[in-house]
Amino acid sequence: MKKKNINSTLRHHSTGISDDFYLFLLFLILHGISPLLPSEDMETKVEKQYNEKLLKVIDALLTGVSWLMLQDRVELPIGSVELARKFGFNIQKESSVYHTIIPPKINLFLERYGKRLRIHYYGESLSLQGLNGTIEFEFDKFVKELLSVVEKLLAGYL
Repeated sequence: MKKKNINSTLRHHSTGISDDFYLFLLFLILHGISPLLPSEDMETKVEKQYNEKLLKVIDALLTGVSWLMLQDRVELPIGSVELARKFGFNIQKESSVYHTIIPPKINLFLERYGKRLRIHYYGESLSLQGLNGTIEFEFDKFVKELLSVVEKLLAGYL
């Protein structure tokens, strides 16, 4: 069985995911794609990098939202709030925070406070200097959209 092209999974108008979510995923994925020299199999290499990066981003986001679904306040790993504040992000005192790093050295801080999810991102490498900011979603809507992407992605492989 031929694997489905992951790029078609992210065609947001056909999958029903929001523009904000779509652009956020593309932003994270495309910052991890290495430039390649032109070659006959360049398209295959780019698609492979894109697919691998998409899977890493989805894995990080799924893990993060899973921890943030807990009723108790969560800070994983310990020290994440302090690190996020060191990078200049305003983390609410009562928030739950999950921190991970996705290639190429982009720190993601998923902060849940109430029904909102703020995702703070900070690029550490020299090539990513100045790459930082925050995007905010409704927590439930974000989880539903993420699961929708995962479902469509898995359908292409099964």
